[in-house]
Amino acid sequence: MFDTMKVAKKIREARISQNMTQVNLADAMEVSYQAVSNWERGNSMPDISKLEQLGEILHITMEELLGSDSSRTLNRIINHVDSSVSTSDEEAGDSAEEAVTLEEIREVAPILPPADVERLVEDNAERQEKEPLNLAAITSLAPFLGEAYLDGLVRKARIGSLREVAGLAPFLGRETLDFLVLNPEAQNDMHGIISLAPFLSRETLDKLVEQMQPLNSLTVLCGLAPFLSKETLESLVLNTDHGQDMQGIVCLAPFLKKETLDKLVEQMSPLSSLKAFAGLAPFLSKETL
Repeated sequence: MFDTMKVAKKIREARISQNMTQVNLADAMEVSYQAVSNWERGNSMPDISKLEQLGEILHITMEELLGSDSSRTLNRIINHVDSSVSTSDEEAGDSAEEAVTLEEIREVAPILPPADVERLVEDNAERQEKEPLNLAAITSLAPFLGEAYLDGLVRKARIGSLREVAGLAPFLGRETLDFLVLNPEAQNDMHGIISLAPFLSRETLDKLVEQMQPLNSLTVLCGLAPFLSKETLESLVLNTDHGQDMQGIVCLAPFLKKETLDKLVEQMSPLSSLKAFAGLAPFLSKETL
């Protein structure tokens, strides 16, 4: 990736060597003063369409500004984008040696237009169509891709566990997240579902656990309890044959009404051991205790 702080320092030093103020450079580049200020603080990078102009104004080469490795990667990607636009799909597919890796795309993504990033990712996916989509690499590119494009990628991906897409969840649409977790094949992937729970609606999670009936143990609900509606959680607990599932009841206790817990305890009497109920004591009514 670009070392933004090094690039920032080089822009600042080159500007000063030309006896220019930030305002002078902003005017020459036809950008705002704030944009130049952000470049020089390392908060952002100049857009790719501005790099050549920046180099001409500051009398600095791309190799000097970006570093030789990053400059070569950028030139290679620019050439690849230009050739993919100007050639047919068949001609582009015959040029396997020009394939750009996802790691290379990530390196220059901060300064590429989103459409170019998506075009490069799509080209990479087509060339690697027999290989599983590299979700880890796509996650690193997510801030530079559109939601609709990401949704399409994830829906087509072969996903072993929902945990693989947890890093993408903030960038995915609600319909795609619902599609993933409501898939019957995902119902046994509780760890993956829990990892996505903060990004799902209560309605989706309620529907999901209802599809999982009957529950073998209340403990499967523990990680989801903070995200379920109280009505659904109460109903599941009261209608599950929990037997002596004390561990499950204790972990759910903070999310249940006192009346529900009292009823559960009464159903589990006679008590074999008061010690077993110690974890429930703070949540039970005084009458039940």
